[in-house]
Amino acid sequence: MSDITIASFLFGGSEKIKTPPLGPLYLTANLRKHGYQVDFRDYQLHDTKNFFKIKNIVSFLNNSAEVIGISTMTNFLAFVLLALKEVKRKYPRKTIILGGVGTAGVERLLLRHFPFIDVIVIGEGEAAIVEILNALSSKGSLTGIAGIVFRKNGKIEVNRRSGFLEDLSQLPPPYDKSINLKAYDKISMLSGRGCFFNCTFCEVPAVFGRKIRFRKIDEIVDEILSIYKRIENKDRTPMVCLFDDTLIANRRRLLFFCSALKKKRLKYLKWSCYGRVNMMDEKLMKAMSKSGCRRIYYGVESGSDRILRKIHKGFTSLRARTVIVNSKKYFPEVVASLIFGFPFESFADFQQTILLYFYFLRQEINVQLHRLTPFILTPIYKNYCHRLGFSGEFLSDLTWQSSLKEIPPSALRLIRRYPDIFSGFYHFYSPDLQRKELYLRKICRNIKSL
Repeated sequence: MSDITIASFLFGGSEKIKTPPLGPLYLTANLRKHGYQVDFRDYQLHDTKNFFKIKNIVSFLNNSAEVIGISTMTNFLAFVLLALKEVKRKYPRKTIILGGVGTAGVERLLLRHFPFIDVIVIGEGEAAIVEILNALSSKGSLTGIAGIVFRKNGKIEVNRRSGFLEDLSQLPPPYDKSINLKAYDKISMLSGRGCFFNCTFCEVPAVFGRKIRFRKIDEIVDEILSIYKRIENKDRTPMVCLFDDTLIANRRRLLFFCSALKKKRLKYLKWSCYGRVNMMDEKLMKAMSKSGCRRIYYGVESGSDRILRKIHKGFTSLRARTVIVNSKKYFPEVVASLIFGFPFESFADFQQTILLYFYFLRQEINVQLHRLTPFILTPIYKNYCHRLGFSGEFLSDLTWQSSLKEIPPSALRLIRRYPDIFSGFYHFYSPDLQRKELYLRKICRNIKSL
């Protein structure tokens, strides 16, 4: 019998692209390092046609250990909670621990409104989860464990927040032999944690800190080499994705990484990362391309310079157009992400974003259009949370629309009842909101067909 079940609920909606859940895998690896038996489960790999059905989630958690650790994103939190209520009803002695970015900023509210949750981990959980297991296995107290919220004698206790892990080398590699890498379309990796950028709509600095804690380049390269040896297949080699924002943050370090990777001469290697418009140039693009980078993702966000200034992006729409089109010379796939629905966005700002969307399409850029998600730990949420709204037709992200009919009514009722917990399903009221939505209805069919 396993000591703990770690269950991951990182689900990308309509994209259907399977990527290993790094956070839960790091938790799993650290628990195993400390001698615990871990039953790791990834809901992406569950055999079901409807991931939103509560009974399917409950089925996924059948035969779990007496301690269940759940990691979830914001977009799946409501469904997980409904399933865990049923699990706790069937097995009242099980200890349920929540964590992940989906619970960030709402830990106390979750314990207050959902009595079947026992513990919630705040922030990075690798150290806390081991201490929790130590305490539970010895029937000790949770009182001294930093970075958790829990119940004690019916009352909610909030322990001091733990510091961030400064040396990421202390973490064991997330992919041991028990993880079937061939089950995934892309292989995620971490180059560092934290972010010093000031984007007002992003919660990464609040969750992982403003100081960037870089991993050592040789460790990253060795991990890529290890992964590559396990999955190398010239006909189907999944792309290695450095999914954090930190790789591009240090130019000298990035060039060294590209040089170190190129020296390995790995045939068929493909890797991708997030770019930053105001930090990219031809020399970087060329070095990245020669070392195997085949996909780069840019968060452009808006076609309006006024909006770009207000959200602190640090570049203009002209700069974005220039860098992104230039990137096509070096990378087979260039992705540009745009956001609409900022609370201070005029209809003219919105139109500039739509025009930029179609400009990128004409340049054969893979362009995405999202409605702004009001993440609770962001500056923009703190300033405009009084302007939250809900629409069954337009959730916070357009990628949800294709799955909206599959969402159980019980989950929608929960989302409507607790907007301060499930704000990710909401939007901000903004000028000419109805006009924007009517405009989108007219062009949405064209967007999907292009």
